[in-house]
Amino acid sequence: MSDGSHPESKAPMALTESRHEGSPKARSSFSRPVFSEGDPPFLKARQINVGSETEFYFYDPASKREEPLKVFAFIPEGWNEETPVLFVMHGVNRDAKEMFHKLVDKRLLPQKHHFILLVPYFSQEQFPTRAEYNCGGVFAQEDLSKPRDRKFWSFTAIENFFLALKVELKLAAPGYHIFGHSAGAQFVHRLVAFSASKNNKSHIIKAVAANAGFYSMPSLDMKFPYGLGRCGQLFTEEDLRIFLEAPLVVLLGEEDTDPNHKHLPIGKLAAKQGKHRFERGQSFFEAGLQAAEHYGVCFGWQLQTIPGVAHEGVKMCESAVKILFPRINLPGEDAWSGSDYDSATQLSARQRHKQSFLMRVAKKRERAIGKENCHTEGAVKDMS
Repeated sequence: MSDGSHPESKAPMALTESRHEGSPKARSSFSRPVFSEGDPPFLKARQINVGSETEFYFYDPASKREEPLKVFAFIPEGWNEETPVLFVMHGVNRDAKEMFHKLVDKRLLPQKHHFILLVPYFSQEQFPTRAEYNCGGVFAQEDLSKPRDRKFWSFTAIENFFLALKVELKLAAPGYHIFGHSAGAQFVHRLVAFSASKNNKSHIIKAVAANAGFYSMPSLDMKFPYGLGRCGQLFTEEDLRIFLEAPLVVLLGEEDTDPNHKHLPIGKLAAKQGKHRFERGQSFFEAGLQAAEHYGVCFGWQLQTIPGVAHEGVKMCESAVKILFPRINLPGEDAWSGSDYDSATQLSARQRHKQSFLMRVAKKRERAIGKENCHTEGAVKDMS
């Protein structure tokens, strides 16, 4: 371990703009790269910084998007090729830059918990509708008769960016973590559903969907996007089984209970999931338990609730980071007790009246994972 670095980290690796001599990036100017449709995805950056903001511009020629996807990044000091990666997906306001700076400037989460932070900006201009952002661009305007090729999906941009970043930074990480709040949570849980497919290799290590306005319920009897039905070969029963086994955390703010929130979907199908986001998240999780029990598969989801937090993206992201990356002390720091993680993940007194629901969830989970070779974490960490 070198002095002043993260424990067991190596010295930061050199970052250059000319790493791939034959790539479109190396043979073009920063202002406008030259590429053809057959070229692989690639990144550009004016300067790649350690310990401060970097703006990546991601080009994916196969997607036929004229403009690059901008991604705000923070690479922590003391990083190495094994440093984990976290994508954070913004909400309906498309406030990627604001979210990035709140996470970095005020709380220094990526340095404190030692991960590479990536906040993609899915602009209103490039991804103007719910179909293109919240629902991943799987179908044109949510018309199930108009499925799109996977290379055009918004979901695919995340996977391809990660693979390009691995090459650019020479990362050894096998995959990435991803968090989304509100509309970003809609994006994330559907990304997990369509990425965890028999026809596609997913690089998601763990995903956290926080306070979504509504969910694609784990049912083939309900059509997309309120369920996962009528998707043809894009989502089959086998894909549903894989989705139920996926490492998905449903993260809910216990105070996100406003039935009149300005961005809460109020349509009949959304309303059937619950009066507000807190209820809808619990309905989604319980539906997953029931489906896992029905299909006899190992249920991979978790449910976590955060006391005292309403529809607040930064606070929910802080809690998610503590779940994904438990704090490791840097040299010279006092021992970290983990008390803020514990207080963030325990069930509050307000929710204890829901004991019957939580007990039912736990019992259903036990039945769903009753096979001897099925090992996974508990649905609820603490019921006291």
